[in-house]
Amino acid sequence: MLPVSTPSNAIVYGSGKVPITSMIRAGVALDVLSFFVIIGGLRIMCPLLGLVG
Repeated sequence: MLPVSTPSNAIVYGSGKVPITSMIRAGVALDVLSFFVIIGGLRIMCPLLGLVG
């Protein structure tokens, strides 16, 4: 979510064409979306694998 997280983010931020606020906004949105995708995937896969008692 921040420029220090990956080298590609640091390069984009270093170019000066993408402000830090838009990177943070996009990062937070992806974090929230990923949370729900993972929770949904676990709710589907755990019963299929017999991991829920």
